[in-house]
Amino acid sequence: MAATEQQPSEDKTSEEIATRWQQEIARYEKWAGDWHRRARKILKLYARQNQDTGVKRKFAMLWANTEVLKPSVLAQAPVPQVSRRYKDKDKTGRIAAELLERACAYSQEKSAFADVLFQVRDDLLLPGRGTAWIRVETDEDSTQSLIHDYVQWKDFMHSPARYWKEVTWVGKWSYLTKDQIEQRWDKKLARELQYDHKALSESQYAAENDTTRGVVAKAAIAEIWDKTTRKVYFISRAHPVPLEVSEPFLTLQDYWPTPKPAFATLTNESLIPTPDYTYYRDQAEEIDDLTARIASLTDSLKVVGFYPGGADNDVQQALEKALKPGTENQMIPVNSWAAFAEKGGQSIIVFLPIKEVAETVKACIELRAQLIQDVYQISGISDVLRGATDPDETATAQSLKAQWGSVRIRDRQKMMANFARDCTRIGCEIMAENFDFGTLRQMANMMPQPQQEAQPQQPIPAPSTADPSQDMGMAQPSPAGPEGMDNAGAMPAPSPESPTEWDESLMPEVEALLKNDKLRSFRIDIETDSTIQPDEDADKQRRVEFIEAVSSFVSQAMPIAQAQPALLPVMGEMLQFLVRGFRAGRNMEDAIERSMEQLGQQAQQPPPPDPRAEAEQAKLQMLQEKHGMDMEAKQADIGMKREANQVNLEGIKAKAGAEREKAVMDLQLKHAEMGLKQQEFAQERAMGQQKAADERMMARENMAMKVQMERQKFATQQQQANAAHQQGMRKAALDEQMRRQRMMQPPRGPQR
Repeated sequence: MAATEQQPSEDKTSEEIATRWQQEIARYEKWAGDWHRRARKILKLYARQNQDTGVKRKFAMLWANTEVLKPSVLAQAPVPQVSRRYKDKDKTGRIAAELLERACAYSQEKSAFADVLFQVRDDLLLPGRGTAWIRVETDEDSTQSLIHDYVQWKDFMHSPARYWKEVTWVGKWSYLTKDQIEQRWDKKLARELQYDHKALSESQYAAENDTTRGVVAKAAIAEIWDKTTRKVYFISRAHPVPLEVSEPFLTLQDYWPTPKPAFATLTNESLIPTPDYTYYRDQAEEIDDLTARIASLTDSLKVVGFYPGGADNDVQQALEKALKPGTENQMIPVNSWAAFAEKGGQSIIVFLPIKEVAETVKACIELRAQLIQDVYQISGISDVLRGATDPDETATAQSLKAQWGSVRIRDRQKMMANFARDCTRIGCEIMAENFDFGTLRQMANMMPQPQQEAQPQQPIPAPSTADPSQDMGMAQPSPAGPEGMDNAGAMPAPSPESPTEWDESLMPEVEALLKNDKLRSFRIDIETDSTIQPDEDADKQRRVEFIEAVSSFVSQAMPIAQAQPALLPVMGEMLQFLVRGFRAGRNMEDAIERSMEQLGQQAQQPPPPDPRAEAEQAKLQMLQEKHGMDMEAKQADIGMKREANQVNLEGIKAKAGAEREKAVMDLQLKHAEMGLKQQEFAQERAMGQQKAADERMMARENMAMKVQMERQKFATQQQQANAAHQQGMRKAALDEQMRRQRMMQPPRGPQR
């Protein structure tokens, strides 16, 4: 699509859109400029491209640390793991998850996703940021393919932000030749663009260290995905209008066709990473200086001597020959021996002292070793990770070193695992929503298989009185493992060469599930396995645990299922629950379901006749007949004894009847005597009651008479008291009257 054919968006002209994004690119380059310069220096130091023969020796500390961390952070490409989000019985979800996992694994292998991850890992450890770009490519025959592109650290762009959720746009630089521009857009636009990435000579290329500049001149095109406007822009630095403004090619949940980059050390203030080398750069430079000093001092460690010159040429020639390199284990003749001995032999030479130089070299080596240990402390690389160990250390000490030595790099491991998981999720989302369902089935090798003849089913043997585990061969797990047991009565296993059968009736539901974004996210979970080197012993242990768990369950459940066929569905569900806990069990669910159905059908069929059972049945029948005859004889004997007992019982009954009549008569007599006694007692009680009543009456009459007499006596006493009182009152009144009369008479004079 030509630039002149693009329609303005956001109510802006094409020139305004181009200017806006050129300014955004310039703003990002200014924001990340210091980090870009620092990253270039680190990469040059790592590749040693700035060193020539005239530069002093250096210690490759950055290279050594990086090479140690590479396999620790990412040792292998992860395998996609698409599974049901909830481990329930969802056959549609299981088929959809397996189909998507197979298609994703095929796409990642085809697009060299492992190489992309290794390049991202290297960018994470050196510049401090690595990322990738995911796109869809359609061939001439309309075959769709998922492509994972590595994006170099300096070619990736995003809006300046403090953390990833604040990012509003992402972009990347692509470098296209003129032919590619014509093929992508048109010839007119190809002529208008500037191809500023010219071909460079080898020396300039090595000096510039710019991998984007090739032999052919290329134009730098920025592909920008803006989440705010929901548009995709193709921008060139010098072109006045956008090359293209279009709708997003892909409809993704997170909009961008790239995951969150793998960052080195970040803060909550900026998304500009700090490379790991920055933290121990000072120590590394000191180590380089010490290495150069050690090299210079080492060159001074040589034998240099002084001897007097003169006319004794024989002595001089002998000394020079002795000091020449390579003169070892030789006897040197001296013709003028008298002159040689006269001059003192050994004392004839004065050597240059080197003891001080050797001590200085030793001190420099010790100081450098301490600085190297400081670097290991800063970078978090333990001795075990470097493969170095102390013979005096115990196994526990080395185990602790290995455990805590990996703590510092677990964040890097988790970051790479999350990056691989995000790439896998984006790829699965693209394939589920944009790829043809038939193409997905072809990629996953899940096409309909031709019908095959059903294999005859082995009946379940009837339970016997012997040990069920011995009859069915379940005492030891069979070599077939959890997928199938060769012994009788166990689950039949499908042949490894037979193709896996898929329920075609569920395929429309599988397709609808994959095309529906909400249902897919609700029912399917997408992860990846470990990105670090697996422990073979731990992997074998997990496999052994799986084999033992399933074999143990089958050996215990099958006798119960044979004895109680109604419990077979319950046993099947329990086995499915056990198997779903292991990743390998997902591929066995179909085989287990078919096996349980076959066992259910076999349980409903009548068991075939067993010769041993028939012989046992005949023997049992003879025993039953003999037992019947014995029972008849015993019954006859019992009948005779019963008749004799009946006669005895009648006599006992007659005697008991007579005794009972006598007891009744005695009882009646006792009742009559008791009646007479009761009458006598009643008469006596009546007489006693009458006598008590008469006595009470007489007592009441006597009491009344006494009360009357007391009353009369009291009345008499009262009258007497009243009469005495009245008499006293009259006497008192008379005395008072007389006293008053005396008082009224005049007093008499004294008698003469």
